[in-house]
Amino acid sequence: MKYLKDLRKRARLSQEKLADIMDVHLNTIWAWENNNDRGPNPQQLIKLCEALNVTETELLNGPSNETWELKLIFRREKETEGGVIDMSGNTI
Repeated sequence: MKYLKDLRKRARLSQEKLADIMDVHLNTIWAWENNNDRGPNPQQLIKLCEALNVTETELLNGPSNETWELKLIFRREKETEGGVIDMSGNTI
């Protein structure tokens, strides 16, 4: 999966954390990121999109930066219960 590694890093998830979320072995995440596997099954694809906060189209075709930044701000706003964190990690 061409964009998985970039999306995982943008979501600030380690391979280990994503493997835990996905309930797969760490080697599976590595294989998906390096195109050494057939990729996730349909159920895993949905779960992967949820974990990375992206659509299937973004996962398969790559994210647009504008869409990604808006989703990241929204996700962090939910995590901080109303406080918004900018792209540098500062609460605003």
